[in-house]
Amino acid sequence: IPTRSALNTIASLSPIVEMAGGTGYWASLLRAQGADVICYDKNPPGYPGGDYNHFHEGATCWAEVLQGDDAAVDSHPHHTLLLCWPPPNSEMPIRALTRYRAEHFIYIGELPENEDGYVYFTHRGKPMRKGVTITPQFFADIRRGWDLLERVELPHWEICVDNLYV
Repeated sequence: IPTRSALNTIASLSPIVEMAGGTGYWASLLRAQGADVICYDKNPPGYPGGDYNHFHEGATCWAEVLQGDDAAVDSHPHHTLLLCWPPPNSEMPIRALTRYRAEHFIYIGELPENEDGYVYFTHRGKPMRKGVTITPQFFADIRRGWDLLERVELPHWEICVDNLYV
């Protein structure tokens, strides 16, 4: 769930290239506060001839979302990469991060507790997940090649433990 603090953190690293941007909701909020954001999704809602996107069935976009995959990162070498809840079990975040050459990137989602996979635990009697949106390989790549500069806590649904990481 976007907060003013999260949006300010992202906007401070503008220009932004968002991959797997879905409906462009975060991009629209960032643009409203003056950030320079270009947003891509492999199958944006309403894209003619695109594959079915079950994450956004029947949705419309909040902002312009261009059709593109992780190769779009190459066209924006001076933009900060934003990955906001990338598709679960997808190799796209790994490919995007491998192509990415700028100084910072932003990940919004859950982190697994360790590199061995997805960790489930109980909180208030309900199962919670950690790391559902990324693969162990993506997490290992982050730990091997990047330093955590900032963590912004986000309000989230009770079964999620997502935050913003720079």
